[in-house]
Amino acid sequence: MKSEFNLLDENWIIVMNQDGSREEVSLLDVFRRAPEFVCLAGELPTQDVAIMRLLLAIMHAALARDKDTKGKAVKLWKGIWEEQKFEYEPSDDNPEKCAYERIEAYLQKWHDRFFLFDEKYPFYQVHPQNLHDENGQEIIPSLEPKMESFIGDLAKGDKEALFNHRTDCSPTYSEVARWLIYINSFAVSPSGAPPAGRRKIQGFKLPWLCNMGLVWICGETLFETLMLNFTLVCRNGYDYKGCTVRWEQNPEVSAQYLLDIDPVPPKNRPELYTFPFRLVELCRDSDNSKVVKCNIWAGKKLEIANPFIEPMTLLSHVDESTPTFKAGDYIPQQIDESKLMWRDFASILAGNAKLSSGVINWIKILSESGKLKGINIRLNAAGITFKNKTAVKNVFSDSLSFSSSLITKLEQQEQGWAWLISDEIKAAKRLAEATGVLAKSVAESTKTFDIKIKRDRDALKRISSSAEERAYFRLDIPFRQWLADIDPAKHNTREDKSLIIDTWRKTAHDEILKLGEEIVKDAGPSATVGRDGNSAAKAYSKFRSKVCDLTKGENNG
Repeated sequence: MKSEFNLLDENWIIVMNQDGSREEVSLLDVFRRAPEFVCLAGELPTQDVAIMRLLLAIMHAALARDKDTKGKAVKLWKGIWEEQKFEYEPSDDNPEKCAYERIEAYLQKWHDRFFLFDEKYPFYQVHPQNLHDENGQEIIPSLEPKMESFIGDLAKGDKEALFNHRTDCSPTYSEVARWLIYINSFAVSPSGAPPAGRRKIQGFKLPWLCNMGLVWICGETLFETLMLNFTLVCRNGYDYKGCTVRWEQNPEVSAQYLLDIDPVPPKNRPELYTFPFRLVELCRDSDNSKVVKCNIWAGKKLEIANPFIEPMTLLSHVDESTPTFKAGDYIPQQIDESKLMWRDFASILAGNAKLSSGVINWIKILSESGKLKGINIRLNAAGITFKNKTAVKNVFSDSLSFSSSLITKLEQQEQGWAWLISDEIKAAKRLAEATGVLAKSVAESTKTFDIKIKRDRDALKRISSSAEERAYFRLDIPFRQWLADIDPAKHNTREDKSLIIDTWRKTAHDEILKLGEEIVKDAGPSATVGRDGNSAAKAYSKFRSKVCDLTKGENNG
């Protein structure tokens, strides 16, 4: 087989330029030109995460192997960050060889391992040949998705394709490269029994990232995004001397290698980022002109309890033992796709380092050591849901912009900005609940309510829940704008804080009262007249009083 499509040289990573246009670039160019690009801009946010983790693994392997103390790690990071690019001239302040030269030299050393098609080292792939288990049964692929499933929805037979507008199922090599990396992190679980006398390897479950809500930080450029997620200090240590990323390994693809679904877990982040959660084979047609099939032969699984090595998720504490986890374990938090991200602001900035994400803790270290001045960052979150773990149901994402200074211990103390913002979010929850009570009371005031409740006993609950969600969505854009405008460096006096909080409370007051008026109006004349001593007017009067109390200003109460 002729070696083809080297990921270092060929264009395959989709990026967004400053003017909003998109282009494909190579692995070398994505580092060299990182300051020119706004962000990765692939087909899915989760695909961008998978590719970003590959880029971060390269940075760790090329730059951080000798940074075995916190001081060395922070100094390395600061030296690159201050240049605002990977390609720069060494100086007295930053005498080390420029980061891009080190990345390029490292990648060129392993150039032969980055061919998408290669007889010996196909990138992120295996080529099993006539393998049998200990009972003599032939091992066959656990999953053989057609190309229309490989591109986009990934799950054979999934009727809700994520890219159902696509008619061409002959992907380019650049597309194949992107989805190959994606499938390693987000593939479905295998299903179905093998033919008699053959064996499908199963039990390796969903890949690691499918079991957690993902969070990562975006800056104003791709360079900033890579650097802000280049977490050199983590809960389980920061010694990368012994790291061996996937392309540096050369395992024999034997039956035992495929059958061993419980390998030694990775010791550090670059190993985690390139861990073989799926053992994939890309198959081309007879003249090697296009990819026609993707075989998933097997996979490797990791236990998700106490995943302190993973920087891109929030954790929660297990208080009582379950069939899956022990009391005292820490487990990844899932993201509720129906819940706006800012509602979880307090847990996102958790003061407890074991609960907060590694990327948030890293920003805190940089900010408190003076290496990162207050900048606006965007915290992204993404998740993926499945149908019975064998088909993709939905991919979702959200983001929240705020000053990096909010992450520091100072701002998380009582009367600090993070503390104050969390208080306003609690008040927003009470405003939403008050809106739900109003909607319920107004519904009970209509003449046809008794008929409705007989037909549907859960009607009131749904009416209330729907109104609460309407309240949150009414506050959504104003709250995000208000949060993004807070600058702790400028707004640091008690008077500043009171003024900014009062501004938000007035906005919340006006928006929620408008929503309340809409709920009353939508109920119609019968609710205004009322029944059994209840009326929409009385309900709205109580609602208005509650809203005014919850949004009382500190200076105008």
